[in-house]
Amino acid sequence: MAGLFEKDIRILMQRKKALLLFLALSVFIGYSQDGTFILSYLPMLMIIVMIGTISYDEYDNGYRFLMTLPIDAKMYVLEKYIFFIAGTITSWVEAFIIYFGIMIVKNQTISISGEGEVMFVSLIVVLLFVACIIPVHIKYGVEKSKIALIIFIGTVAVVFYCIRKIIGMDRLIKISAFLDNVNIAMLILVGIIFTVILLFISYIISYSVMRKKEF
Repeated sequence: MAGLFEKDIRILMQRKKALLLFLALSVFIGYSQDGTFILSYLPMLMIIVMIGTISYDEYDNGYRFLMTLPIDAKMYVLEKYIFFIAGTITSWVEAFIIYFGIMIVKNQTISISGEGEVMFVSLIVVLLFVACIIPVHIKYGVEKSKIALIIFIGTVAVVFYCIRKIIGMDRLIKISAFLDNVNIAMLILVGIIFTVILLFISYIISYSVMRKKEF
């Protein structure tokens, strides 16, 4: 598995100029805008770059070559999840440092209790995105995965719209007020547990898809 990690890191290093550009953009956007937008912006950019490692493996019968090495579908998929999760968390930490650095430069007050919640929520959201995008990309490849993701995002948007219409704004306001009274640490814990479960389910799906591929 160490060889797979080295391969993916070397692929990322081939895009180091893009990574530096994304980092510079994150600093610029973080400084020019108020709020914690950067905490999800930089990890999302990192995920997009890491997706390139799957595209690289798929290109020119790359899967067939990889499977001639002493690895199997299970090891390949497991490495991708560890790599994506580690890269996402690393970029989130970088965004966290940039955000607080900008807050200090602007001489703004930092509220750990209020902004800390948003920070953890942003991490949970980007990890949920990882759980969704890996199986889609492994299943459909580079081109078809773009269409599949658009359909998926559109479906999610329609579902939320229908829920909003069915429940109604009054009930949504009551639910929001109820959540405000719930211990935020408990909500974050529930979010982490839900994310871990979804990542595990995503891994099982990706492994099943990869195992069925013909090389």
